[in-house]
Amino acid sequence: MLLKGLIVFFVFLLIVAICALIYLLLKNKDHQVLARGLEAEGEEEITIEKLEELASDKTLSKNELFELIQIFGEKFIIPAKKNQVAPKEASNYINFIILICSHQNADAKLISFLDKEAKKKNPSYVAEIEDSE
Repeated sequence: MLLKGLIVFFVFLLIVAICALIYLLLKNKDHQVLARGLEAEGEEEITIEKLEELASDKTLSKNELFELIQIFGEKFIIPAKKNQVAPKEASNYINFIILICSHQNADAKLISFLDKEAKKKNPSYVAEIEDSE
């Protein structure tokens, strides 16, 4: 009788573990949709406005924020200043940085990475980048 009870318990435990594993796999796929969605939109070109829209989503995980920062660093350069004055379009780029830095899931490591990437590609905007952090 005790052996039968142990077998039932372990079978039940195995079923719960399998269900938990399936749940975690499906949840992880949802988080990977962001990266795949941006890659699929690659044909139609990702805009800074699209990145701003995504960065304003407060449900993004730390990994998804990191993906956005990588895309920003790889594909975008803030438009050059004219006579030491930032053009109107630069506000979208600075706003993206502000959105990432103020996101509830952004940590110091993410902000530091964004800081380095943005300053490396946009040396004329160092003061604005530091102010937006």
